[in-house]
Amino acid sequence: MTKRELKLIEEGTPCVINYFDRNLLTVSQAKERGQDICPNYSQCEKNQNMCALQIGLEAAKYTMQKGNLKKQLYDFYDQALNQGWFNEELWDSINRRDFKKIKGKGNILRAVEGFARIVLLKDPFESFFPGCERCEGIKLEKIVHNSVWVRGMRGAGTGEVKTQSIPYCPDCDPEPKNGIVYDDEINLF
Repeated sequence: MTKRELKLIEEGTPCVINYFDRNLLTVSQAKERGQDICPNYSQCEKNQNMCALQIGLEAAKYTMQKGNLKKQLYDFYDQALNQGWFNEELWDSINRRDFKKIKGKGNILRAVEGFARIVLLKDPFESFFPGCERCEGIKLEKIVHNSVWVRGMRGAGTGEVKTQSIPYCPDCDPEPKNGIVYDDEINLF
């Protein structure tokens, strides 16, 4: 399997390296070719944090070091929520020629994942996240832990905790939360 040189990913930037070129694999190749300035550079040079390509490269760097793109994308999602990035518009491109502003949790996460996959020489159209049928965004999964209670006995529980993974769309659905399930709702067999 062809891989890009770690140094090209760790020290590069989509502002001057065209990661869409699948034949560009090493730092020495990049030096031979010289800088390839992004055609959108003048539009986003003031705020590079608002570029999905830049954030996708960061996800790829982490993946090269730690080896888990899906975990990095979930970490990015949490960080983006905390820092308000989902309230902003980000620049995105699927070819480094045509750029558009995107907004929305699902669109931004999909764009970041897509570019990370391009940098890592993986298929950018694959995704860890299934699509949402309503908004065409993505679905995440949330692990919830529900306390099992006995119906009819207020506050009485069995001591059991039921853990499950619940898919949800971050743009359409409320985030699943831990809660209570009743003993007669659990399928034991």
